[in-house]
Amino acid sequence: MSGPWYLGIDGGQTRTRAVVADATGQVVGRGVGGPSNHVEAPGGRDRLRAGVSDSVAAALQQAGLPVLAEIAFASVYCGMTGEADYKHEVIAPLLRTSALLVEHDAPAALAGATVGEAGIIAIAGTGSVVYGETSSGERARTGGWGYLFGDEGSGFGLARDAVCAAL
Repeated sequence: MSGPWYLGIDGGQTRTRAVVADATGQVVGRGVGGPSNHVEAPGGRDRLRAGVSDSVAAALQQAGLPVLAEIAFASVYCGMTGEADYKHEVIAPLLRTSALLVEHDAPAALAGATVGEAGIIAIAGTGSVVYGETSSGERARTGGWGYLFGDEGSGFGLARDAVCAAL
């Protein structure tokens, strides 16, 4: 197989998923790694590096492509749980590409759900966020700030509320 190759990464609080696609958009490999959350917590940057590296390595192996250190990607998109600025600093050195975009995972989820149209999406996984975009490109978000500042309706939030109710 020959490139160019494109990489998509979905970094969540429970696991990190990676897909490698060819120039036609055909997915040729998928991989799963550990969580991409709480990067500023002790050991957080190492967990992010491992989650991204492991998921991408598994996707490359499934695709029968060279190992991570030997492959360059035409572009890479990372939709990550939480804020993305500091995650870019950690992810960029791991990947060979001239086009890397690291942002919150909500825009990608919305684009997938609405096929690129305006709309609103609620994500209720380990964490939670509600995100929307208008047809003129305005963006708004509530939540997605982590368990200390909210995450109402998330798996963590529901479990916390259940324990509090039981007490």
